[in-house]
Amino acid sequence: MADTKISGLPASTTPLAGTEVLPIVQSSSTVQVSVANLTAGRAVATGALTVTGTLSATGTATLGANSLAVSGVASTYNFINSPSGYLQITSAGNTFLDAGAASTGSLRIGTTTIASWSSTGLAVTGTLSVTTGAAVGGATAGAGGLAFPATAVAVADANTLDDYEEGTWTPIDSSGASLSFTGVSGSYTKVGRCVTAFAEVTYPSTASAASAIIGGLPFTSTGSGPGINGYIRYTTVATSVITFVSGGTSATTVSLLRPGVNTTNVSMSGGTLLFAAIYFV
Repeated sequence: MADTKISGLPASTTPLAGTEVLPIVQSSSTVQVSVANLTAGRAVATGALTVTGTLSATGTATLGANSLAVSGVASTYNFINSPSGYLQITSAGNTFLDAGAASTGSLRIGTTTIASWSSTGLAVTGTLSVTTGAAVGGATAGAGGLAFPATAVAVADANTLDDYEEGTWTPIDSSGASLSFTGVSGSYTKVGRCVTAFAEVTYPSTASAASAIIGGLPFTSTGSGPGINGYIRYTTVATSVITFVSGGTSATTVSLLRPGVNTTNVSMSGGTLLFAAIYFV
């Protein structure tokens, strides 16, 4: 084979298959190596790298104090590992992500920070919109609304809402007369410490002279401060009564009162009562 200058060789077909062989000098000997193995197992330093298609890294891909630019449909996004040790994503002079050291960072549009985070949480500057559900206190977000945990996580801050709950409860006789109510139903809404419980009961025919007390409230009252009244939505009895949740002791009962005295079971005999009780826990 006659000696031929490299410039005189015909052009190869590209892209290369990787099986092509090149001569190299290794340990003072001329040996061959395939194109695929030319840089296998060693780092390659380059001032600029252009990739057409997918760029994959089987190990760790490390950026120095420069940027990896990714061209999108309308913009070029730069992923910058800054000398300060944090990641930035910039495009057209705007910084979209600024992930700082020590688990801190911010999300910005241009020079405006719209959110920042640290090891203690996320702070949003401006309006926060959630397209589906959100959750607090370890609860699981649903399809919409704000979810609170099943067991309230009490917060001492007077300006923080730490619980919201809706549910049902079953009114029972707590007068000691062992009465069996019929037509029983109950529901409640709890917002923070305030509970509003609704119920309907029908008393059996009874001659019991015990004070009329309905138990089974969904939450125990706080046991301190004044008692809390409710209101009667409907009743079939002639006796004028109000509902009262005791404020002197912890309780899950509602007392039926007439002005100044307790209402007795016999005065409610055969009657139907729809009422609400409002109290604090």
